[in-house]
Amino acid sequence: MSQPGTGSQRLTSCKQPVSAGSPNAIRIAALWTGVGTPIGSAASRDGHVFAAYYNADRWMEVVAVAANRARVCTIRLPSRFAGWDAHNGIAMAIAPDATLHLVGNMHASAMFYAQGSAADLSNLQPARMLGRDEDRATYPTFLHDSAGNLLFLYRTGSSGDGSWLMNRWGGGRWQRIGPLFVDHDDHGHVSAYPSSFAVGPDGTYHVAVVWRRTPDVATNFAVTYASTRDFVTWRGAGGRSIKGPLGPDQMAMVEQTGPNAGLVNSASVIVAPDGAPVILYPRHARSRNDTIVAARPTRGGAWQVRELAVADGSTSVAGGGALAALPSFAVLAQSGWTATLRLSFPPRAHPVVALNLKTMTAAPGQVPPADAPVAVYTPAQVQGMAKVSTRQSPVLENGVDGPRRATLRWFAQVANGDTPRACTAAAPKACAPPPAPLILEY
Repeated sequence: MSQPGTGSQRLTSCKQPVSAGSPNAIRIAALWTGVGTPIGSAASRDGHVFAAYYNADRWMEVVAVAANRARVCTIRLPSRFAGWDAHNGIAMAIAPDATLHLVGNMHASAMFYAQGSAADLSNLQPARMLGRDEDRATYPTFLHDSAGNLLFLYRTGSSGDGSWLMNRWGGGRWQRIGPLFVDHDDHGHVSAYPSSFAVGPDGTYHVAVVWRRTPDVATNFAVTYASTRDFVTWRGAGGRSIKGPLGPDQMAMVEQTGPNAGLVNSASVIVAPDGAPVILYPRHARSRNDTIVAARPTRGGAWQVRELAVADGSTSVAGGGALAALPSFAVLAQSGWTATLRLSFPPRAHPVVALNLKTMTAAPGQVPPADAPVAVYTPAQVQGMAKVSTRQSPVLENGVDGPRRATLRWFAQVANGDTPRACTAAAPKACAPPPAPLILEY
């Protein structure tokens, strides 16, 4: 749920950054911690860093950090986060013409969009994108096509009854490319949950989609795959060329699990050195315990599906809203044919495995070496809150797929089914948690 702002847009006076206890880290803002939501960020070619978040009073703010890190400026936008919905994330991108774009604070609600020049934060203004199909928007995503054009993808409608639309930025305005995924098939309503698009060495974009029938995650029923270079013509089932929008029957079927199979709509695609997609997703194993699956296409067109690890218990994958403590995974690194993954089976162990992207075999792995990150919080800072987690997000040049220029770190309470936290004796600050510092680490 989002709430339109009634106050005027305000550019705060610029100030010097505050050290975060390391020569390479500064505190650039204070944000609301009731529930963690994605932060939008981007870096310009000349090194300026931008981040969009909800401030301690839940107003959407954008902070700009000078390339020399000597100045931090903040602008407040007329959009306020009114609820506890972890879907209300923010996305940001800088187009090739140096236009700054910002979308967020929505879950099946009216789209909030702002644009301006990356050279002058004060001219960032709310605007209409196209002005149609924007009343029930969710999942804002910026990406590029193979020609380098800035694209914008979002879902219109609701879970179990929504379609995905894509726009292209060019000539100073947005234009509709068309719908990418269907909202109906021969059996009724369907809702697509696409992975992030992964780009192969030949410039091909790969996507996996988990399909759902209703708002209940238990009705997730299939994982499918397709590829494209222009987001208009696709390669789907049997490798044949098809036009969008795509449905479960037009895409290549990776696995049809059926409902109530523990299938979580969090698929991810890794592209192997030979250009083949390897798709990862959580579901139940044959034993009904939790597992993380990896799938790769064979020369015959079928999919080789491997369970990388099976937990010693089973999680109930059911209900609506942002659910916490579901089986998940993270891609820690990819080096040649090896992908290092962390598998999470809450509240049980979190094994690290090394997946061979050619043989599809998994062996125990090690966390890649990295510099010790800045401490995000002390126990005193989160005392009295409920289920706090640390969060981090890379700051990419252009905000989409450029080189990593910095990392944002913060903390917040985990998702609670999109419902408010109650203050209890065990967590007296859960309903009104203290703000967290937003740390920028170079």
